[in-house]
Parts: sequence; C-alpha cells; structure tokens
Amino acid sequence: MTVLVLIIGALVIYGVQTWTLRNVFSCEMNLRCSSHLVEPEESFELIITIRNKTRHFVPFLRYHISLPKGIRTVEESGSYQSSTFKNYIIDHTTWLKPAQILEVHIPVCCQARGRYQIQDVQLGYGDFLGLQEEIVHVGLVEEIVAYP
Repeated sequence: MTVLVLIIGALVIYGVQTWTLRNVFSCEMNLRCSSHLVEPEESFELIITIRNKTRHFVPFLRYHISLPKGIRTVEESGSYQSSTFKNYIIDHTTWLKPAQILEVHIPVCCQARGRYQIQDVQLGYGDFLGLQEEIVHVGLVEEIVAYP
C-alpha cells in the first residue's frame, strides 16, 4: 500500500512539473545599453529587463549572455549574488513572482575601438524542483560602437 502511495505521489509531482514547463512560462526579455557610442575603456551599462507576463510564479529562470571579444565586465564592489560574470560571459539565475519585472544593470566596457554586436542571448526556465530546464534563444541584437 505504501509503495502504491509513493508511486501515485511521484506521478502527481511529475505531472505538475510537466504542466508547469508547458503552461506557466511566459516571459518577455529586453536588452539595451545605457550608451551606444562609447570611448575605449569607458564604462557603460548593459540593462537587462525580464517581465513575467503571467499570474504564475516562475520558480527557476536563467539568462546567459555571451559578450563578443573586446567587451568585458567591469569589476565593482558589491558583487551580484548567484551570478557569474567572467570576462565574456554573463550567467545569472533567479526566480520571478507573478507579474514581476526584473531589471539588472551590468557595468561593462569596450577594450578597443570597433563595432560590437551582442547576439548570443539565452533564456532558460525550469520546473519548481529544478530537474528540467528548457532553453530559449532570444533574438536580441544590441550594437555598441567604440569610436576613435
């Protein structure tokens, strides 16, 4: 009898996770720069805005941005929690309440003159237990010019 209850419980949890992945996720992501024309080594901000468009809690949300060579993150005091900012990769994990808007400001700089495009943006979401993750490639393009 106990085994039957455990099996039914596992099937209910699996069903809730599957429904969550299919029906709950509806987020809108926007990426913009505080300045599109910058001097080399001048600090500016990448502003990431994610909006939960549903009335449901999003228990696991991850965005991953690969910066082009020549743009790097600027180290500041006050590090970001649960984030990875290594020279060319921005990876952050969070969760969203219903209808919540998350805005993150990340200081970056261009190392040399040139034209840079940020294109590789991924948004991942998962179930409430963290067992499954779906990744969506977001078609955002942001251009920065470091002029001479």
